[in-house]
Amino acid sequence: MATRDEWQRRMAEANRRICGNSRELQRAISDWAQAAVQDSLDAVVAAIIDCYGRLVQRTPKDTGRAQAGWHIEGRTDDWTPEPGDYKDKIAALIAEQTGKLSGDLRQADVVRIMNNVEYILALEAGWSRQSAGFTALFLSELRSQLEQAAQNSQRGNA
Repeated sequence: MATRDEWQRRMAEANRRICGNSRELQRAISDWAQAAVQDSLDAVVAAIIDCYGRLVQRTPKDTGRAQAGWHIEGRTDDWTPEPGDYKDKIAALIAEQTGKLSGDLRQADVVRIMNNVEYILALEAGWSRQSAGFTALFLSELRSQLEQAAQNSQRGNA
C-alpha cells in the first residue's frame, strides 16, 4: 500500500509529464486523478483514526463499557458490549476498530462511528463528572482535520 507521500509524488509526476498526443494526455490525467483520490482517502482515514482514538479515551469510564461501545461499521447496527469490565481492553479495541479502516471499510461510501450503550447520550450530556461533550469535541476535531487536509491538498496541487 502506498503512503500519502507516494500518492503526492505520483500526482506531481503526472503533472510534469509531457504528452505528445491525446492518449498520453488522457493517461496522465487518469494517473493524476487516481493518485489524488487515494491521497484524499488516506487523509480522511488518517483523520478518522486519529480522532476516533481520542473520542474513545475521552468517553467517561467506570467499567470501560461505554468506551468499548464505540465501533466503526459500514452500516447501522444495534451491537453493544456485554456488561463487564473493559478498562484493560480499550487500547486493543481502538486498534481493532481503526484496523477496519485499513481493510474492508477503506472503500466504503459511508463509515459509521456509533455507540449503542444505553446511557451514552446521558454521558455526552454531562451525567458523569469525568467529562461531557466528548462526541461534540470529536466532530469538531474531525472537521478541523479534514478542512486542514483539504487546504494542504489544494496548496500542494495548485
